Amino acid sequence: MTYTLLEEKFFPYPWCQRLLRGLNEEARKKRTEIMQLTNLEEKPSESGCVLLIGATSSWVNTMAEKARTVGLHPIVMTNRQPGASPFPFSSVMMDIQGSMQLAVQYLHALGKDRLALYGVNPLAASDPWRAECFALLTGKPDDVFVCGDSFEELYERFRAVIENYDSVICASDYAAISLVRRLQQDGYPIPKKLYLISYGNMALSQLMRPSITSISDGYEEFGRAALSISSLIEKNPSISTVNIQLHCQLNIRETTENRPLPASAGDETGDPVLENRFFEDPEISNLARLETLFQQCDEIDMALIQQLLSGDSYAQMTEKSFISETAVKYRIRKMEKTCGVGTRIELVRFLKDFLERS
Repeated sequence: MTYTLLEEKFFPYPWCQRLLRGLNEEARKKRTEIMQLTNLEEKPSESGCVLLIGATSSWVNTMAEKARTVGLHPIVMTNRQPGASPFPFSSVMMDIQGSMQLAVQYLHALGKDRLALYGVNPLAASDPWRAECFALLTGKPDDVFVCGDSFEELYERFRAVIENYDSVICASDYAAISLVRRLQQDGYPIPKKLYLISYGNMALSQLMRPSITSISDGYEEFGRAALSISSLIEKNPSISTVNIQLHCQLNIRETTENRPLPASAGDETGDPVLENRFFEDPEISNLARLETLFQQCDEIDMALIQQLLSGDSYAQMTEKSFISETAVKYRIRKMEKTCGVGTRIELVRFLKDFLERS
């Protein structure tokens, strides 16, 4: 059984409606039964997964913890950074890091290098993650503008230093639409003096003028991914968590003058790949051979190894193992090959080097 639990405040928003629409369509296609809960205490005795649909970080953490206490596996359907919780949960999310990298690279490719991040909601699941990615990519954490009491107060802070920037990335289409409208009221020319990119690709961001360049979030795909996780976990109880990231897409419009993404924008090379010398260490190589040997051994092989270490002859090993001497020699030759040695004496020396030291 798959259950859903919804953060009440999140329900009226378009992102939530799109997510639910995609989830219900996928459930119908797969003929999967979904039961909506109003709280976790009402869960029937049947175990399964619960899809947690919300946007507030504290709500996500609290509900994920409660889900585990009542025997449900939590699957968080929101842009919640993996590892940001003290306990594990599965998740479906957009590629926040990749989408921020896409936005930054696009603006840099257009010659914009004085970037700001605008409209970060500190209580949202995804926005602090976006801010962290922005700071890492630009090296300028002070250019992140966090929402305070209102969009009006946020705008006043940004407007006071707007000349420091030639472009702005908005954490959501809501923040972008608000910013564009206020700048228009002030007579500030967009995109002539300030390029703007946002996240969400809402219909309103496409219809307003100037239309807003925005990165699609693909919330309709959340349902398909979440039900895939649920099915996988129910069939494989040994799986602890599964995290799925969905692709994002840049939709170029008027707030970046409809300028296409240059072909070279995604070709930026990062740090050089460092040579990993760990596995060149002879001691590590020998440990790996020994572990490979033991993983391939059955009960007869393990008994033969003990007899080798005791100094038994082939005839003695044949008598004790109840197999032919030919079979004994065949098995020992396989061990020699696995351990990278050529003789039985070398094999015994190799084994003793690791197994008989104090």
